[in-house]
Amino acid sequence: MDCRTNLDILALWKKLKNFGQEFTIQEIRKMKNILPIFKIVGLIYLTALNSYACGMNKGNHDIGEDLEGRSARSLVKAHDCKRETPSCVLSHQEVDRLYEEIKNGHEGIFNQLKSFAEQGDAFAQTRLAFCYSNGQGISKNEEEAVRWYRLAADQGNTMAQCALGICYANGIGVRKNDHEAVHWYRLAADQGHSVAQYNLGVCYDMGTGINKDDHEAIRFWHLAADQGDASAQCALGMRYEDGIGVRKDEHEAVRWYRLAADRGNTTAQYNLGLCYNLGIGISKNDDEAIRCWRLAANQGDASAQCNLGVCYAAGVGVRKDEGEAVLWYRLAADQGHASAQYALGKRYENGIGVRKNDHEAVRWYRLAAEQGDASAQCNLGLCYDNGIGVRKDEHEAVRWYRLAADQGEAIAQYNLGLCYSMGIGVRKDEHEAVRWHRLAAEQGYASAQSNLGLCYNLGIGISKDEHESVRWTRLAADQGHASAQSTLGICYENGIGVRKDEVEAVYWYRLAAEQGNELAVERLKHFR
Repeated sequence: MDCRTNLDILALWKKLKNFGQEFTIQEIRKMKNILPIFKIVGLIYLTALNSYACGMNKGNHDIGEDLEGRSARSLVKAHDCKRETPSCVLSHQEVDRLYEEIKNGHEGIFNQLKSFAEQGDAFAQTRLAFCYSNGQGISKNEEEAVRWYRLAADQGNTMAQCALGICYANGIGVRKNDHEAVHWYRLAADQGHSVAQYNLGVCYDMGTGINKDDHEAIRFWHLAADQGDASAQCALGMRYEDGIGVRKDEHEAVRWYRLAADRGNTTAQYNLGLCYNLGIGISKNDDEAIRCWRLAANQGDASAQCNLGVCYAAGVGVRKDEGEAVLWYRLAADQGHASAQYALGKRYENGIGVRKNDHEAVRWYRLAAEQGDASAQCNLGLCYDNGIGVRKDEHEAVRWYRLAADQGEAIAQYNLGLCYSMGIGVRKDEHEAVRWHRLAAEQGYASAQSNLGLCYNLGIGISKDEHESVRWTRLAADQGHASAQSTLGICYENGIGVRKDEVEAVYWYRLAAEQGNELAVERLKHFR
């Protein structure tokens, strides 16, 4: 060994002691040539070289927009792996540079990257898999992507292991296999890969590919969250808020939501907004709620956009502005958010913030109703019932009422009860009418309570019971229902189900008359 070689070794050793310095390609080649010399001292040098190669590339790596978009479990932003042996003379930064050039459409670079991958470099193999997964520099081929992921994963590359887990979890380029997904997630998670830890936590949380275990889910989410993984931080926030797998702690929930929100996680921003809005784990603050929702909404979060619409419509935390409310509702509705679609339908039906348009109202109601939104189903039923924005069709009205009523929508239950009581769109059935009126009345719907009181009073669809009639009628009257107030006046005037009391009768007649109830106005004339 000549003096020059000794000097080279000394210079390289100094760099190995100071990982803040970057190796050149030439130096790495030289190190590869003189590596046996380091073995004389021991494996410390090789370990340091490996650690440095990983360290200079540590951080978030985009493994491809398509793979990320199709993953149901996580945003794939995998951290680089720890490689067992250096198999390529290119640094990770050089491989990344080639990959970026391929993404930017530079021709002829793909084959260079493939050449390094074929030499067995796991990092290059993973980047090549991204190219096949997303059709970057080569025709999209998910099966080929999986092949390259597997080659890299078998070398211990955590990014490839996590990506392979996602492929198995979603059936991308391979037959869907949740158990195999868990296998690859665990390999990467045990090496400290934060996204794999998060995904494995999701598997434990959902019992997907492994027995459900809330405590294990929390454990893996903590591991990922402590590394700054925003999805895991948000998941912990939700578990602390609900007390699932951990002791319920709303303050701790807010802490985790804030950490994730500060990293741009839209779900955390939305949830933190809810905490401020409702005073959960933190002092109620509508201004902060709006700020959080706006951050999420500006990133396209449909729920946050819908909530901003609600705030502008009601003037909560912002100046009331129906036009601005419509703008946010529309942004959310265009993404398929059912509540926003329903709200937009109501605005078109009533001409609030937009020009009144019954056909447009029906369109938005239908979009929300087809997603199972009970309020939209009820309103669509009303449109068919009354021929608003659509051809009148009582049978179709009953169909939509029933769908909403089966979900517990009180107004739909009441309307369905009316259909049965009058034989509208369905065979008349007074017993069925009473059943639906009772369901709505028990939820506090005043019109249903009033009708149920009449049924008891007249013995329609149920045994006559004047005391029960008064009970239901009073519940409706106490809510300001004019017809119920008038009926209660009659009961007191005539001693029906109650002790006769003309003063009480006048009291209820007057309340009803103030709302324009003609019967009450007429009855009051007899007490002058």
